[in-house]
Amino acid sequence: LVNSLLDGIEDIDDMDIVSDIIRTRLADYLASRVTGESRQRVQVFIGPTGVGKTTTLAKLAARYNLYREQKVGLITLDTYRIGAVDQLRTYAEIMSLPLEVAMTPREFKEALDRLHACDVILVDTAGRAPDNKAMLAEMRGFLDVAPEREVYLVMSCANRCRDLLHALEKFRSFNYDRLIFTKLDE
Repeated sequence: LVNSLLDGIEDIDDMDIVSDIIRTRLADYLASRVTGESRQRVQVFIGPTGVGKTTTLAKLAARYNLYREQKVGLITLDTYRIGAVDQLRTYAEIMSLPLEVAMTPREFKEALDRLHACDVILVDTAGRAPDNKAMLAEMRGFLDVAPEREVYLVMSCANRCRDLLHALEKFRSFNYDRLIFTKLDE
């Protein structure tokens, strides 16, 4: 990638022109690899703690509901973090969206069934440390209940590159379909 970005610009002295060329090439490269929005009905958001999964989910819920006029249902599996359910409940009330809380895989399946009339179901999960195998296994049990789903791995750009790569590898067993990077402003 670096070689293709720098190809043929070695002799250009104007750094503004070099920057523009690299930016344009990088944008073209990324555009060919970025896919459109999901068509999957159940979308699950996973990732380490504190990366902004709940906030991201709320923003997407608003987009689906307000701009696409789709019926959106919310489910939270995050019953660990203090205030997590209340945070999502507040978003749900503001947008007049149904919210289900599930503490077990069975309750998750029942919540999915209750939201059967929704066009899109967004699922918030508890943040998990990438090295906590027991908690990752527990989350896998929830995801197994919804075989027709798309999994988004949410990560914060405020983290070091080494930590991001570590999380990518540790969450790989969830077969995530997409990546969402948050906190770009940090």
